[in-house]
Amino acid sequence: MVLKENIEKGRLLDVKQATADIFEVQAHKTTCVDLEKKTCTCRAWDVIRIPCKHACAVISYMKRDIYQYCDWFMSIEAFKKSYDPILYPIPDYEKRSVPRDEIELLPPHTIKRKGRNKTRRINNRTVYKRPLKCSRCHSEGHNRATCNEPIAD
Repeated sequence: MVLKENIEKGRLLDVKQATADIFEVQAHKTTCVDLEKKTCTCRAWDVIRIPCKHACAVISYMKRDIYQYCDWFMSIEAFKKSYDPILYPIPDYEKRSVPRDEIELLPPHTIKRKGRNKTRRINNRTVYKRPLKCSRCHSEGHNRATCNEPIAD
């Protein structure tokens, strides 16, 4: 699946040959592909071990088989060999006799966190702001520091 996408994306790229095994591929950024070392400057071929779109463009340009440049463990033979050993069936645990103390599950140990509990903030649109009220003249709209009223005896 990934290899097919890389082949499709690689068809649109421009390939220039620098040496026998080193190529320059022009996409958004210019990348360098080395077929002998199986590396590309985009580093995708090094990580996935499947030819990236730049490498697929070079391999198609050279008219070689792309599947030869994939690592062995990505092949169908490797997939089949991974299932060569006998896979034993999983026993049916329903039929097994289980002691009662093994079935009992206890809740996890919890520790109360230190400090004050955090509370959720209320949205500013719903918060009612009370108007400023002066403590000297008891009128609204200003506070004691900005009060211009004369002090009443």
